Amino acid sequence: ETMVEGDWHVRNSTLFTEEEKNLIGEKLALKINGDGYLLMKSQADRTQLGNKELVIKKMNEAVTKALIRPKK
Repeated sequence: ETMVEGDWHVRNSTLFTEEEKNLIGEKLALKINGDGYLLMKSQADRTQLGNKELVIKKMNEAVTKALIRPKK
């Protein structure tokens, strides 16, 4: 079994402001569980290390996209 699941607690993060955390929470609501964890998983690679890297990449991309504010 090489599948890797990653989780990150959005509200406990010290990297983002409250406004940014709210934006992440709104845009990624379907990927955040009831306990406040952003969940991602991958089984595309044949190794756990490869899947771990994919999970980290997917999380970074999702959070980066969530922080983009639409132009008015």
